[in-house]
Amino acid sequence: MTLNQEFVYKVCDAFRRAVESASEFTLEGREREFRQVLARHLLGEALGWEDHYKIGEIYDITCFDDENFPIILIETKWVETTESMESVRKLINKTKRRLKERIEELGSVKYGVFASNRDFIVYEYVDFKLEEITKVNVAEAVGVARGAYGLSEEGMKRILKLELLKRERLVWVEEPEYFERTYKEVSVEKGEGVKLLTENLKEIVKDLTTVFMKFFHSYMKRKQHYSGRFLANTFNDWLKISIKEEEFKKGDQSKRKEIIETFCRETAYVLLGRILFTRICEDKGVIESTISGGGMAESLRFYSKRGIENVYLYLFNESRQEIKKYYSHLHELGFFDWWLIEEVKKGTLSYEEGKIQASLENDLNYALRKAFMRLNRFNFEHINRDILGDVYQGYLPPDERKKLGEFYTPKKVIEYILDACGYKPENEIQGKKLLDPACGSGGFLVEATRRLIERYRRIGLDIRNPDDARQIIEECINQIYGLDIHPFACFIAEMNMLFQLIDLYDTTRQKYRDYQIPRLNIYRTDSLIPPGETPIELSGFMENSRRKMLIEETKGADKIKKMRFNFVVGNPPYVRVDNLSQSYRDKYSEIFRDFLKGKWDIYIPFIYRGIEWLVENGKFGYIVSNKFFLLESGLPLRKYILSNCIVEHIVDLSGIDVFVESIPAPAIIIMHKKGKIDSGRKIMVDVKTKKDIPQKLRTEIKDYDKIKKLEKTVEYLLNNVETYEVTQGRFEKDPELLFTITIPG
Repeated sequence: MTLNQEFVYKVCDAFRRAVESASEFTLEGREREFRQVLARHLLGEALGWEDHYKIGEIYDITCFDDENFPIILIETKWVETTESMESVRKLINKTKRRLKERIEELGSVKYGVFASNRDFIVYEYVDFKLEEITKVNVAEAVGVARGAYGLSEEGMKRILKLELLKRERLVWVEEPEYFERTYKEVSVEKGEGVKLLTENLKEIVKDLTTVFMKFFHSYMKRKQHYSGRFLANTFNDWLKISIKEEEFKKGDQSKRKEIIETFCRETAYVLLGRILFTRICEDKGVIESTISGGGMAESLRFYSKRGIENVYLYLFNESRQEIKKYYSHLHELGFFDWWLIEEVKKGTLSYEEGKIQASLENDLNYALRKAFMRLNRFNFEHINRDILGDVYQGYLPPDERKKLGEFYTPKKVIEYILDACGYKPENEIQGKKLLDPACGSGGFLVEATRRLIERYRRIGLDIRNPDDARQIIEECINQIYGLDIHPFACFIAEMNMLFQLIDLYDTTRQKYRDYQIPRLNIYRTDSLIPPGETPIELSGFMENSRRKMLIEETKGADKIKKMRFNFVVGNPPYVRVDNLSQSYRDKYSEIFRDFLKGKWDIYIPFIYRGIEWLVENGKFGYIVSNKFFLLESGLPLRKYILSNCIVEHIVDLSGIDVFVESIPAPAIIIMHKKGKIDSGRKIMVDVKTKKDIPQKLRTEIKDYDKIKKLEKTVEYLLNNVETYEVTQGRFEKDPELLFTITIPG
């Protein structure tokens, strides 16, 4: 039997198995059984897609390449013998239109297939339309497999054309040609493209995390070498600022492994963030292609002839140097570059350590290769800040955020606080400074940036004009500030804010080709520590080139701490004093000794510092635990508020899952700062309490799929409130009862 004959036999037998198996089922189950058996025998055995196809409900059968991109879409149907030729023709045309729509959404799909017990039709997507490649008579193929009759010459030709669908023909390709052939084939302007990008980003993070775990364990064994000492110092500092020091010391092997994995995962996210930003700049024409498309293909051919090892790692480092010309801070060596060893220091490794280092870098090179190949297929040319926000929320979901110490603040809460503080495009917010002293991933900063951009547009600046776009970029940077103790949170916040400015930057470069975005005012620091002080000795940074980065970071943060702001907003940390390390506990107790009483929580000094940062008549908006309203530990802060602020709104959200994580009794508090409060003056305070939430909205929010329901719950609460009026004077007479959220009486 020739290879052609063997292939034809396998195809015919696959059709026979599928039709015969489905025929044994009732009408309702025939199509599903036909689909299952056809996938197993035709795709898995005859065409080589075993373990690379997926059976689903939206797409009946999808075949994927090595990077998990869809290549073939198959729609299955079961046609009864009573169906007329006209009804079958209409079904085929309807399915063809459906396939075309799906292929255009996904971008990477090359072939669409209509598969039924009558016909197997293969279409190729060419020039924005589906062209028929072959049409196999399934009934004839089944008869051949049963031995009832032979196959016609035309029938054999039609079946042999199915070899076009073999996995080996569609997937395998030389790497330079791969980057040229697959460049920008998937648009992220549509929902399916965004979903596919999100899934690929998750896979990239998984691969990079695995590699960095190997780096970590290897470096930790180098007690005397620079790389080992630096990682030990960096990791210890990370444990402190992540409030995991005690947990790591006292935890069992499983817990310690989990914490190390979190550290390595953050390293992976930072590396991927840099790659993603570079890809976006490439596709928008900001820089020449270095890690994608023709530029990558040309580099691979050039360096392969010269025997360059780890070419993908080499090209990544080259791209870092290029992107520095446009936003230098993103690629400056920092906290999460612990894995990087300068060439001069590699010479100090022992022979065995050198071999291990080479193996580690080879693993990283392979992970980068896979990452570049995945991202090469996406077209970021028209990506905007809204799509990027969806991507970041998708590939950094709540369960992951919790592992990373990142809290998800519902967008409706952010919008409510900014609205209540008057930070709205219809108000004169231009020229006024805003601070989030615990900015996390930048939720408040991003929304504030959007509003400020819209404000400038409303007062006559044209976002399509290079001069106006440049002015808006610089005004946003000069007016919006963020601080956070965690370096990973600062990186993500910086990325998110850059995404808000990227369209403006694209416009600016139409006239100013060499324009570099100024450093964003987002700095890693402990917001509660006065300028010039720190409870952590970052000694590892003092021994190498990262020292400059640390000094600049400290100076920038200290400058912000000395400033005053028109708006202070945020969602400060929820950490009990018992969960703080001793160094933090001692430092905070010393600085805030007049405000910390009993079993205090860290959000209490954040409220005090927030008020202190405000200018006269500045606006304050936090979401915090409402426990300080009544407990003894909150009494000093309540008195301070009465003496310095007018309380405008309190929104009680206690008993509601406002956050993905379990946070006790959250409440929104809105105030503005006054230098002198007239105690005799009756100041009205809106005390808002929730109505009963509809049963359908009462749910515990635990994962990303339920985030939208969380947002709907919060939106319902904020739009359905009962308002009671009390006077701030009443609180002044009896501070023990301050902010009691009940009906006055």
